[in-house]
Amino acid sequence: MSSISLAVVALSLGAPADQCDWPQWQGPHRDGHSSCTGLLQKWPAEGPKLVFKTDKLGAGYGSPAVVGGKLLILGTENATKDKPDGDASVLLCLDPNTGKEVWRTKLGDIKKLDRGSGPRSTPTVDGSMAYVLDPQGELFCIQVADGKKVWSKSLVADLGGAVPSWGYSESVLIDGDKLICTPGGGKGALACLNKTTGEVVWRSTDVKDGAGYSSVVAADVDGVRQYIQQTMQSACGVRASDGKLLWRREDLTRRVAVIPTPIVHKDHVFVTAGYGAGCELISLTKSPTGSRPTRSTPARSSPTTTAAWCGSGTSSTGTATRTASGSACRSSRASRTRSRSRPGPARSSGRGRSRTPTVTCTATAKGRARSSW
Repeated sequence: MSSISLAVVALSLGAPADQCDWPQWQGPHRDGHSSCTGLLQKWPAEGPKLVFKTDKLGAGYGSPAVVGGKLLILGTENATKDKPDGDASVLLCLDPNTGKEVWRTKLGDIKKLDRGSGPRSTPTVDGSMAYVLDPQGELFCIQVADGKKVWSKSLVADLGGAVPSWGYSESVLIDGDKLICTPGGGKGALACLNKTTGEVVWRSTDVKDGAGYSSVVAADVDGVRQYIQQTMQSACGVRASDGKLLWRREDLTRRVAVIPTPIVHKDHVFVTAGYGAGCELISLTKSPTGSRPTRSTPARSSPTTTAAWCGSGTSSTGTATRTASGSACRSSRASRTRSRSRPGPARSSGRGRSRTPTVTCTATAKGRARSSW
C-alpha cells in the first residue's frame, strides 16, 4: 500500500466554517451533499489555491473528516523498509489551514492484509467525539479536543464478528445516541451501541451475514426509521428502534467486493457491488398488515417482497438482466453456499439432483424494485 498524500485546496469564498464541515463519510447527511455556499463558480486559470500538502500520514485508504477547525484522518506510523505500512494504525488531527499536526492517537497494531494493511475508513465526528474503526475491527470513541480515548470495543472479540479479507472498512454511523456498525456473524450482522458508553443496545439477530466493506445509512420510509446496509450476502434494512429485520434481498451475486454504500432517495434504495454483481433498485413500501419477508432468498420470497429489476450481471450459474422494455427481469441461479469468493456449480439437494430455483421479477412501468415489510 502506498502512503497517503493529502492535498487541501480552497474551493469557497468565505462561507461560514461550520456550514462547510464534513463530519463523516459522504458528508453531514451521508448523502454526498454539502450545504456550503460561496463555492467557486469556475476554476482560476492557475487552478484552485493550494492550502497545504502532506505525505506524513502513513498508509491507508480512508478520507478525512473536517469539523470545527480540525481535520481528522486515519493513517499509520513507524514505516520501515521491512514494514512499508508501518506497525500501528493511528488517528491524526491536523490544522486544516496549515497541515500542522495537532495530536495523534495510536489505535491498534498493524496486521498484514491483502492489498495493504492500513486503515480503510473515514472518522465519524459527532459533537466533541470522534468514532473510528481500524482494519482489525477495533472501534474507538476519542475526544476531538485532545485525542484521548474514551472507550473501545472489538467487533471480533466483543461482538462476535470476523475480519473480512481486506479488513474492516466501514465508517460507523452515529444516529442520535446510537452508534451503528457491522461486525457480521452469528450474533447479528449489525450492532447498535450506546455512543457514550459503547454498551450494546441491540443486535440484528434476524440477519447473520458476514460483514462486507460498505457503510450503513439511515432512512425514514413510511414513518419507520431504518438502517440500510449491504453485507457480503445481501442488502437489508433493520428497524432503528430494535434491530428487527424489515426487508432483505439477495438478488445480486455478491462474491468479492461488496463496497459501495447504498444510495437512498425517499422510498428507493440503489445497491451495487463489484466483480460482475450488477445493480438493483429497490422500492420500499409498508405492508398493510405490518408484516415483513419471512424468507430472504428471492427464489422463495414471501408474497410481500417482489424484486422488480436488476442491472446486468452474472450470478454463479446464471444471469440477471433487465429486458429492453423494462417489463420484466428473470434471475435464474443455483443455490449456493455462503462462501462466494469464486463461482461454483450447483450444490446437490441431497436427493440425487441439484437445486436450481428460478425467480421471475415483475417490474412496474417505471422499472421499480419492491420490498415490503
